Amino acid sequence: MYKIILIDDDRSTLETIGAFYDWNQMGLDLATTADNGISGLEAILSIKPDIVLIDIKMPGMDGLEVIEETRKNGLDPYFIVMSGYADFKYAQTALRLSVSEYILKPYSPTDLRQAFEKAVAELEKRISDLIMPQYKLPRGGSDFLSYPVDKEKAIMSILFTGKKEDLAFALDDFIKQIFSRNDNNDALACVSMLYGAITRLLMERRKKLSIDPMEGIRWKDRDLAKSLRQFLLSLLDETYSIIHSESTINPAVISAEKYIRIHYKDKLTLDTVAEAVYITPTYLSTLFSKSLGTSFVSYVNQVRVEQAQRLLRDPKVDPNTLAEQVGFGDPKYFCQVFKRITGVTPNQYRNQMLA
Repeated sequence: MYKIILIDDDRSTLETIGAFYDWNQMGLDLATTADNGISGLEAILSIKPDIVLIDIKMPGMDGLEVIEETRKNGLDPYFIVMSGYADFKYAQTALRLSVSEYILKPYSPTDLRQAFEKAVAELEKRISDLIMPQYKLPRGGSDFLSYPVDKEKAIMSILFTGKKEDLAFALDDFIKQIFSRNDNNDALACVSMLYGAITRLLMERRKKLSIDPMEGIRWKDRDLAKSLRQFLLSLLDETYSIIHSESTINPAVISAEKYIRIHYKDKLTLDTVAEAVYITPTYLSTLFSKSLGTSFVSYVNQVRVEQAQRLLRDPKVDPNTLAEQVGFGDPKYFCQVFKRITGVTPNQYRNQMLA
C-alpha cells in the first residue's frame, strides 16, 4: 500500500475526495489530509508519503513552495498538483520542481482516479527497476508461485529485534523452501519479492544499499541457490546494520511509533501494531515500557490528542465530531483523555487558541 496525503485549503474538497474513492482498491493508504501549506509540509516531513495531491493556491505557503521545501529535505514523493489557474508560470515552476502530474480545475472524479492509478503504476515501476532489472525472467511452467510469507516475516522480525547471527538460519529456511516448491525462474521471482520488501524498508528510511544488486550472483551457475544465498546474506547484513545504527531506541519501537502516527484514525490494538512490525504483542508492550517509559495505550492516546490539538486550531473544525476524526469511538472517553493529558477540555482548548 502506498501512502498518500491530500493538501487543499478547501476542506469540503478534502472531505469529498477522501470519501469518494476506495483507496485500498487502488493500492493506496490515505494517511492524512491538511488544509494549508504549512501543516501540509509538516505532514509530508513526518509521514514521508509516497504520493501527495496538492493544490497550488493556498494561504501562508502555496503548493509550489511546499514542493520546493519537500525537495530541499531530501524527499521525493510523487506530486499531483491541482490548479484552478491555467497560468503558464505555474506550469513552468511545476516542471522545474519535477512535478509528476498537473491537473487543472475543474476536474472530474475520473481525472483524479487516472492520476492516482498513474502514480501507483509509476511507483511500482520504480520498485521494479530496483529489483534486478537485468534479469526480469519469464515465469516457469507452473501457474502458481509459492512464496513463503512466513519465512519473510521471520527474516523481518530478526532485522528489527533479533540477533544478526540468526539471519543466516532464517535465510537458509527461505532459500530451501523457495527452491523446493518452485522451478528456478519462480525461485528467482521469490528472491525479487524479498529483495523488494527489504528495499521498501530502506526507502522508508531514505537509505540506499552500498552493494551492487547483482554482486555475488553467478546466474548461470549450477548452484544458483548458493549464489542467491550469498547475495541475500550481504543484503540482510547491511540492512541490519542500517536499522540498528539509526537510534538507541529499539527499531521495532521506531517502526511502531511511525505506524501509529500514520494510522491513528484507525482502530489500533497491540496485536495489529505488533503484526505490522513483525514482533509479538507481549514483546512490543515490553519494548514500549522500556524504551519510551509509557504503555502502548498511553502512547496511542498521546498521539491522538496531539492530532486533536492540531485540528482544534482550525476554527472550521467542529469539536463535537473530533473524537471520531482522531480515532476515539466514544466522545465522552475522548474528552476524559484529552483533559487528563492537556489539563483542559477540547472546548476550553479551542477557546484558548481562538483567544
